[in-house]
Amino acid sequence: MCVVSILAIAGGSSNGASAAGEHVVPVTYATGSADPVQVGEVVPPDQIYIISRPGRYGLGPEIPGSDYAVVGNQLVRVNAETRKVQSIIRRVERIVD
Repeated sequence: MCVVSILAIAGGSSNGASAAGEHVVPVTYATGSADPVQVGEVVPPDQIYIISRPGRYGLGPEIPGSDYAVVGNQLVRVNAETRKVQSIIRRVERIVD
């Protein structure tokens, strides 16, 4: 099981914007877990961050019926209704939208 914590960055503006104008939130996850999420896993709502601006991650629009999300330290694609992981895209160090 992975654990996601979203923390504010010190030194940013009061609204969480960075100098470049993007919202930057570091991602932390439970240590000791080699694979924080796997394809086919259904992610509980309290352990998933649904991405609202995929372009900030270098992604195109969502595939119909899917959402891009961050789970632990992984950028993933999930079923929009069930939150079942459909694919793992890559590791991310922070949430930027």
